[in-house]
Amino acid sequence: MAADSLCSLTGGRAVERRTPKIWEHTLLNGEKILFGVEGRLKLHQILHFCTELAELPAEGDIGHLVVKHWLPAIEKSLRNAKLLYTEDDEEQVRGGFIIGLRGTILTVDSNLAVSDFVDPFAAIGSGMEVARGVLYALSRIGTDLGPEERLRLAVETAGRYFNSVGGPTTVLYI
Repeated sequence: MAADSLCSLTGGRAVERRTPKIWEHTLLNGEKILFGVEGRLKLHQILHFCTELAELPAEGDIGHLVVKHWLPAIEKSLRNAKLLYTEDDEEQVRGGFIIGLRGTILTVDSNLAVSDFVDPFAAIGSGMEVARGVLYALSRIGTDLGPEERLRLAVETAGRYFNSVGGPTTVLYI
């Protein structure tokens, strides 16, 4: 998983931050999970520091397990932090996030819908279409670039076309 280091501020401004937008979380049973957020600092803080996640059963569809076992705790944390709002009779959060676990990448969008894609990669945030395009193209042409170089290139390319993407890139693996 990779992320740039710009943070969105009120008024559409973006500033570089020290705290990475991706992090590793370890459950009580030792299972490691990667989380990443779009450039909203408060969303990062609530998910990283204020949300307790239960251990997931060993068997079952990862998307279904996340919806059943984690989404209620995540919604509760977001609600307590006043990060949820209602639009068109549906609860929303400003921003989305990404979860990597057990070889699966899931995205959670602003209406808290959990998605598991066919592609072996995903992206969130303002540069997601460009980043996904780069990762798709690299997967099709066959290249000597390793996973980290591919991720860095995807983030770098997104930054070339979106001024809300930039700064140093962080890459994590589990």
